Parts: sequence; C-alpha cells; structure tokens
Amino acid sequence: MTAHHNELMPVTEAWRVLPEGTIVIRPVEHPIEVWSRVHHWLDRAFDQSDSLVTAADMFHEIVAKRATLWVIEKDRKPLATFVTRIEHGSRAKALNLVAIGGERMREWLEPFDESFTRYAREQGCKFTCVIGRKGWVRVFGRLGWQPGAHTMMKVL
Repeated sequence: MTAHHNELMPVTEAWRVLPEGTIVIRPVEHPIEVWSRVHHWLDRAFDQSDSLVTAADMFHEIVAKRATLWVIEKDRKPLATFVTRIEHGSRAKALNLVAIGGERMREWLEPFDESFTRYAREQGCKFTCVIGRKGWVRVFGRLGWQPGAHTMMKVL
C-alpha cells in the first residue's frame, strides 16, 4: 500500500523529503506554471462529458480565482489533477468537483477522497458534489458517495 500525505501543503523542502512513493495532494498556488503538465487530463475529462465548458474555459476560472486547480503527485510527478469550486446557496455550501482526470487512479483515489472531504469540511461545506458521467457513480459509490439530484439534458 502506498503511503499518502494529504495535508494541503505547498512545495517546500519539508515536502521534498517525504518518503518515496508518498501521494501528495495539493492546491496549485501558481496554475500557469503547472497547467502545461496537467491540462491534457482535464481536456479529456471535459471532452468525454456533456460539459458546457472546456478545460481552457476552466483555466480562465482558475486564473481568476473562481476555481481551484489541484494536483495529485507521487515522487514529485503528477498522476492526476482536479478542479474544485465552492458553490454557495442560501441553505448551505458545497464543494463541487468540477473535473478530474489522471492515470493510475487506484493509487490516489482514496487519498483524494480523504483530502477532498476534509477540505470541504474546513471550508464549512455541508456537501460535496460532482456532475459527471455514469461511470463515476460506481467509482465514487465505493467511497460512500451517493447519487443526489439528477441532471437531465435535451440537445436542441
């Protein structure tokens, strides 16, 4: 089993001395510097969904600080990336998983879920949510996520 470190940590000397094989999940402080290494996973995620936006559109949201880009790394190499946004309602807040993509998901899925859930609680969110393809129901269902509201679309 791979060790993981799911503290929200910037890249520092302390991070660099974590044991080999450690999964690190962190928000990206300077998305412009990281985007070229991870956007291909988000391109694929948006292209395979019925999303109304593209990864490029989301990049503008990230740069404008209306969404947050995260990376999942092992041995200082990106394995995956995801985008979050906090949705505010009059009744509650929710941490929305806007998009996620990467490789070797078995290595990082549980640490991702732990970090995502903890971050949502720290931000005062009552819910976490994701709108995605049907396959994610099975993947996230194993982690305790349950289907909520249904999104229906009609192509015009």
